[in-house]
Amino acid sequence: MASKSGAVISALITLVLFVGIPYLLPSYIPADLLVQVESSGFDLAGFTNQIMTIGAVTAGLTLAVGFVNPNSVSVSYTHLTLPTN
Repeated sequence: MASKSGAVISALITLVLFVGIPYLLPSYIPADLLVQVESSGFDLAGFTNQIMTIGAVTAGLTLAVGFVNPNSVSVSYTHLTLPTN
């Protein structure tokens, strides 16, 4: 149960940080600075959309991993051999 509540909390924090803040950020940027950024060729709207997409996918994966069996997401590296000099 602790892993499920931890996953929900982590997903909400990720969602707020990577979706909520970029969504609200352009409204806090002064208009003259926004004009300068856009005139320099930087696509601020596209950049924030990419950040929000990555944040939503990351939050979804965090939530999904929290609700699956821990044995199904564990990775075993015993088959890897490191080169020795």
